[in-house]
Amino acid sequence: MSFTTYFFDVASGICNHLSFTNPSFVGAGVFKEVYSTQTTEHTPVALKVFSPSRCNLCRAEREIESMKKCNSSVIGKLYDWGSHIHTNGSAYLYTIEEFFDGGTLTNKMGGAIEPVRVCDYGIALMRAVAHLREHALVHRDIKPDNIMFRDGEDTPTLVDFGLVRDLMDVSLTMSYLQQGPGTPFFASPEQLNNEKHLIDWRSDQFSVGIVLGLCLTESHPYQTPGDSKVSTIDRVIGKQTPSVRFRERAEALGCRFLIKMVAPWSVERFDHPNEIVQVIERTKKEI
Repeated sequence: MSFTTYFFDVASGICNHLSFTNPSFVGAGVFKEVYSTQTTEHTPVALKVFSPSRCNLCRAEREIESMKKCNSSVIGKLYDWGSHIHTNGSAYLYTIEEFFDGGTLTNKMGGAIEPVRVCDYGIALMRAVAHLREHALVHRDIKPDNIMFRDGEDTPTLVDFGLVRDLMDVSLTMSYLQQGPGTPFFASPEQLNNEKHLIDWRSDQFSVGIVLGLCLTESHPYQTPGDSKVSTIDRVIGKQTPSVRFRERAEALGCRFLIKMVAPWSVERFDHPNEIVQVIERTKKEI
């Protein structure tokens, strides 16, 4: 996929101000562009420049405040943040974050991933979710593109808090919206239906379960033969059960815990992230 770079001169200005070197465009999302650069100590970091016209300032500030609360090896690190006044007179919010040169989980999903590795990924991701739960945070956008790896390591790290919800703060999503924030293919039923009163860490549990299910079986847990992405999402919206094919495959591969993680109703899922970690650790020994 190719991207149009809009903020390279802005990124260069920020790097000059911070005495960083070698800014290089990495990629772009809806709200920001990402550049790799090096600190004065030659440490690689990610510079993220927010679009003044596209990003919601309140949500961007929520993202930064949420990342400041986190201190876990399985969550990407925030080093610094600030606002840069460009020569065009516009103010650009930016963050300096940990740079990952081991790629994303998407890069590793060229085929089915063996159950033991799926278990390892599940343990790390649920430890990340447990850390977020301790701070009353819900990521709401856990998907392969937001799961990254450090160079030479195979332990996943959760990144991109652009849609994070702080359960201790006012919601930024309008209640009248038919669908809440998130990537629909990985979102929980309560997110897809904007049932704000039901959204908590168990919504992230659901998304992790979908990701792990895809890793294990190469198909979405709710996908039946012949389903399109849209019809699969509709099954989740309607709170139908995971497909028979997925349940049978998860059972056969020894990963029955996934069926509970992706239950359509949050009360049917696991009660605590640490419980999931314990179940997966036992499963890994039995596989």
